[in-house]
Amino acid sequence: MGAVNILNVIAPCPQCENVINRRFQFKYSECGQHEYQLTDQFKRGGNQRGNFHGGLVVIDFCQEECPICDFGEELAVIYVQAGRLVGVGNNEG
Repeated sequence: MGAVNILNVIAPCPQCENVINRRFQFKYSECGQHEYQLTDQFKRGGNQRGNFHGGLVVIDFCQEECPICDFGEELAVIYVQAGRLVGVGNNEG
């Protein structure tokens, strides 16, 4: 799969409802196993993926399993606005 970045979001698991660090793996920006929080600005560098512009970008991702119940969503997206992580949501298809 190569190098990915991680978005960390403290939120309840959709299945067991325990508050956990939900970790989302994605390939966008400088892919160098960087860890981000919501509202962080992306790092840029030599292993660049994706185009930066002022508009909204929607990125598919892979969620790591819940450490308590092993739940992991298949269809979800990360929202990026002007090079900044702004949200996580369900992918409707």
